[in-house]
Amino acid sequence: MKFRFIKKPTERRTFIINSVDVKSWSLAAKNDKIILQTVIFWLGGILFSLLIVILFFNAIPNEVPLFYSRANGFDQLAKKTYLLLLPGGAFALGLINLCFILISYKKEKIISYTFCSITVLITILSTLSLLNIIHLIT
Repeated sequence: MKFRFIKKPTERRTFIINSVDVKSWSLAAKNDKIILQTVIFWLGGILFSLLIVILFFNAIPNEVPLFYSRANGFDQLAKKTYLLLLPGGAFALGLINLCFILISYKKEKIISYTFCSITVLITILSTLSLLNIIHLIT
């Protein structure tokens, strides 16, 4: 019985696709004005939402009407700490969209700009929802 020695692969396996380079991602984000404005608006909206929650946290009752899709009554109510789901969800979706923006930037800029507008729309809707909830309960 003979043993064969298997050669180790010389290529390094990476998590990121070989055609996509992290340096090109950062250059796209820095050089394209629309992507830069989207990131600034996205992070600014999240910080504004967090600031609103922190400022009104003591004035908010223990239960807030957060889940509008449920039946009227107690099913809609959630603890006031659940208000952090809105900026947290906007952050998570914006981060996912930012990855799609940077990956698709070299191939199709229109797809990147579409993801930029989706990110801005998510930020606006989550901030307006938070402001509406706080306006209703205070």
